[in-house]
Amino acid sequence: MDDKRASRISLYHPLDLDDEQQRQEAEEWAVTTLIAMYDALNEPLRSAANTVRASAITREDFADVPTREVPLP
Repeated sequence: MDDKRASRISLYHPLDLDDEQQRQEAEEWAVTTLIAMYDALNEPLRSAANTVRASAITREDFADVPTREVPLP
């Protein structure tokens, strides 16, 4: 969904909530997975945010500059 405004990432891990060992394994899986997702997405998301922020600042810098139409040859 690169050209969309939102994306969804989901991960599932089956477990039996009544099984203490499975709950512990699921907790370890969740922590490991969350850290891996953070490591994978941190830099790309920060870079994209900086690009958007820089673009917004540039537009604000030129918001008061009068424009004129230039006829094409």
